[in-house]
Amino acid sequence: MPGWTIAVVPTHPEDTYTEFASVVKALDRARRQLYIDTSYGWTAEDEVSDSPREFRFVTNCADFQTESQRLDIVLWSYGARERAYKTARAVFG
Repeated sequence: MPGWTIAVVPTHPEDTYTEFASVVKALDRARRQLYIDTSYGWTAEDEVSDSPREFRFVTNCADFQTESQRLDIVLWSYGARERAYKTARAVFG
């Protein structure tokens, strides 16, 4: 993919999670705010007009794990109880 990817990474090398923004942006299945590129028919003009970009991110591994579990429930809800899905969807991100 030609372009750039915005990433938020931990400051401690012992952290096992390498990127803290994608876990809470994963619901954006079409155009993602973390990518700046000209793929999928987007022109450079399209990318520039989509500014400023706003996105959320977690700040530690514990929050990453929590959001990752919520993401699993939201994306693959067929394995979750309805209450768990509604709760995860309400607080995700």
